[in-house]
Amino acid sequence: MQNKAKKDKAQTYNIVSQRSFYSDLSDTEMDYAILIRSPISKGTIRDITCPNLPEGCHLITAKEIPGKNEFTANDVTIQALGYEKISYKGEPIAILTGPDETQLKDLINEVEIKYTTSIETDENQVEKHKIFASRQIFYGESEMLYLQSALQLKKSYVSELQIAKSNENIGAFCDYSKRSLKVYSPTCWPSQLIDSICNVLGIEKKSVTVIKTNYDDATTNTVFFTNQIATLVAFASKIIEKSLRLVLTHDEMKQYIESPINVHSEYQIALEGEGTIRAMNADIRIECGAFCPFAQEIVDHIIIALSGMYRFKTYCITCYAQSSERPPLSADLQLTDFLAFFSIENLMQDIAQQLHIEPNIVRLANLGPEISKKKGASKKQNDFKLPIIIDNSPCKSVIDRVVENSDFRRKYISYSLSSKVANSKFPLKGIGMSCAFEGNGFYGESVNDVNISMQVTLDTDGSFKIVSPKPSETIVDIWKNIVTEELNIEKNKIFIVEPIETGITNLLPETVPENISILTILLKKCCKQVKKQEFRMPLPITVKKDLASNRTKKWDQKNFKGEPFFNTSWISSVVEVEIDRNTFSHNIMEIWICINAGEIYNRQTAISSVKKAVALTLKMCEPQYTHTNVPVHIEFIESKEESKEIGNLVYNALPSALTNALYVALQKDISVLPIAIDSLYYALKNDEVDANEN
Repeated sequence: MQNKAKKDKAQTYNIVSQRSFYSDLSDTEMDYAILIRSPISKGTIRDITCPNLPEGCHLITAKEIPGKNEFTANDVTIQALGYEKISYKGEPIAILTGPDETQLKDLINEVEIKYTTSIETDENQVEKHKIFASRQIFYGESEMLYLQSALQLKKSYVSELQIAKSNENIGAFCDYSKRSLKVYSPTCWPSQLIDSICNVLGIEKKSVTVIKTNYDDATTNTVFFTNQIATLVAFASKIIEKSLRLVLTHDEMKQYIESPINVHSEYQIALEGEGTIRAMNADIRIECGAFCPFAQEIVDHIIIALSGMYRFKTYCITCYAQSSERPPLSADLQLTDFLAFFSIENLMQDIAQQLHIEPNIVRLANLGPEISKKKGASKKQNDFKLPIIIDNSPCKSVIDRVVENSDFRRKYISYSLSSKVANSKFPLKGIGMSCAFEGNGFYGESVNDVNISMQVTLDTDGSFKIVSPKPSETIVDIWKNIVTEELNIEKNKIFIVEPIETGITNLLPETVPENISILTILLKKCCKQVKKQEFRMPLPITVKKDLASNRTKKWDQKNFKGEPFFNTSWISSVVEVEIDRNTFSHNIMEIWICINAGEIYNRQTAISSVKKAVALTLKMCEPQYTHTNVPVHIEFIESKEESKEIGNLVYNALPSALTNALYVALQKDISVLPIAIDSLYYALKNDEVDANEN
């Protein structure tokens, strides 16, 4: 991500926060808007008309854009409205406005679009497979060792998942006046939205105010699309000189916004007898649609997840993001790591099956020696110079605990043996496990050039103000408890003040730099500093703490090596399933989860958060199933270490634990997500065919 923060610091952005939903806003004289979308995936739009356009309605095309028909997101230039070059089917090419929303939906069928489809040429073929971003990381001579090894394994995996947690369909409301525009949007990137509006309309920043309305804590594919829609609404409002509201339909959300990240993983590994990976060659291909503003960030996250979990003796990992004729991808960067963990954890199960070793033993064998950071550590430890250095020692503790809690070893052996008995009248049972981590504060992203900071003020009236993007109510309660404990201030005197209210503008997406665990650590440091100054300095007292600016000492972005995270949290999960041989359906019997995330401030709230993530993850993996009343056993490793993130741990670990459990029951791997409804049927039918042939 090319950071423009330093040169933009002098610029002023009019940004306000408002705790409401944009779709609830209206104006007595406002119009409604809907998008006209391209019927072709490649080509040129020649003309767009609506012969019977009623009075008061408008059909607005790219020809009416007063500024530039483009804007920039993370150095990627994107058309505001498609016209001369269409990138994907469904790309917005016009805006239809009018006072009656129902009438507009009927008018869509009367819009006439003249277009020319592109003729397939060598240039078109190259464009179809354009590489947006790539990264290769290696350690040792993995290719040579693989070719020389007598014990080899080749596997491939496909995941096509998207975590959808939208409270409302995306859209925007623009309050129009001749002097200025007020744009209400659930944006998490307000500065980019203002830049886009000004670029398309050719106006100054002071003429635009963005009012941030409610948005989801974990967005799906909306970081870019939310701003695109809001820009188009502001443009159309300016053209018709009226207030305007646009809300995407559920069908539009499904087809164009909630596009999954499609990842294909291929592995070639050489094994040693005890299950240790001697050499690994991995090729990861990510389909990013027509364009992707965050392609390099997605690639980097996946590379680190694959290379940081285990200590492979030698490896070469290549990952690249390429274009396709699907809608563009703009994924939440916090929800991409699970794509790597799904494949590597399934690979661990494959190794266990091939070598007849328990899966937990295979994982422990591949954790490798600990990397000590203490002075006087052994030469062997300090000379273990991996490109990606992550302290994975907490992984052993979560594996051991979840294995003990679930009685994993006994069940695994029992279920593995019983699943091999053909034509049994009893249900098939399986148990699977997986591990994962969540990295907090990635040093490699340019968001860290805009240092993560926490500012607090103890005012003359005894109130305590925390300057921060307002987190969830759960985190607000935790922060208030910290302040109360450290400074003995009543909770009703503690307030969260949005940075924009103090003139602090975030120039990057809030979903990227915002890291609750780091902010919580900084808050505790601020409170301790206030406590020291409270009786020595007059009120008000303002204290600001920043994330230590030593990332260049820990992380070498140019060579992509070092310690990539401020801290990491760890999880191991076990899933037990039962398959009905007659109905080809399965039930999840129990789930066990163990987490090492430092000090837990509110255990009950943390447990509720994990259970909610479990339900969402199961729905993501198996959309056709409804798993209800599944017992979920959650344990947090007791620790006084600094608090770490737990938000995405379940998404990273649970999918592969589920597929590994089905693998044990079926004795056939499930290498594709989401799990198809007929996959169990074909697996069991193939077993019957094999039994009859024998």
